[in-house]
Amino acid sequence: VKEIFCKQLIKQFRKPIVSTSANISNTSTPKNFDEIPEQIKQGVDYIVKYRREDKTKHQPSSVVKFNKDGSITVLRD
Repeated sequence: VKEIFCKQLIKQFRKPIVSTSANISNTSTPKNFDEIPEQIKQGVDYIVKYRREDKTKHQPSSVVKFNKDGSITVLRD
């Protein structure tokens, strides 16, 4: 984990954290907080108050599956 905030959050929570994408199916992926649709922001329980003003364009994360045989399947790149 490159993001210190996320690393500390996972350490304190003591469990993995999983999230869905911050976009609606068949729409473009938001590159920063301002691009997340209001419909999604209104539909979640909590939004962390961290880096909301950051305008840096970020690529979406990859989603991988660890298979029982030790191989990895990329579900989203």
